[in-house]
Amino acid sequence: MVMPFYKPNSNGNYLSHCNPHPAQEIIEDDNVSVILNNFNNNWNIRETRLKDLIDDVYHNLERTEGFHYGVSEAAWALRDENGWIPKRMVTCEHAVPSTIVIEEMRNEIENESITTEQELLNFLRTHFYMCLITKNEDNSLRIAGLHRRMPETWNRNWNNWIVRYNYVGINLNENHIPTGH
Repeated sequence: MVMPFYKPNSNGNYLSHCNPHPAQEIIEDDNVSVILNNFNNNWNIRETRLKDLIDDVYHNLERTEGFHYGVSEAAWALRDENGWIPKRMVTCEHAVPSTIVIEEMRNEIENESITTEQELLNFLRTHFYMCLITKNEDNSLRIAGLHRRMPETWNRNWNNWIVRYNYVGINLNENHIPTGH
């Protein structure tokens, strides 16, 4: 199986063969509402469920707003003659781990910096960075203890999401590093 990859003449989305379905917006709205209500009403939804809700929102953003992926040099080198990357050799992961995004989201809601569903959606949109890396590179993040956390040098600078990869020597392809949204 191969993983579809951004193609210059596609619609600019990672899943270039997918077109947004109206139901996706409803799912996104529901997920954002559930996330916000979880924190405002002390529902205590498990973190794994919150990660699933956030991933659903990210998948919709991917379909509707396009390509927000970094790609390591090693993963980029695996492309076949059609520009596709074999899925069995790579993993797509959150550039800033979900646990960190959830922690920051919780702080923003508790400090009332996020009070509406639109503000929460905007928060998620600005924290939507994924990265395609090889399985070996993913393992190097695990060995360094950075699979679910950021290095101490990060200092919560959201524009410096790449620091985790730099820390373990993962080089990203300069042509495929997402910048601000």
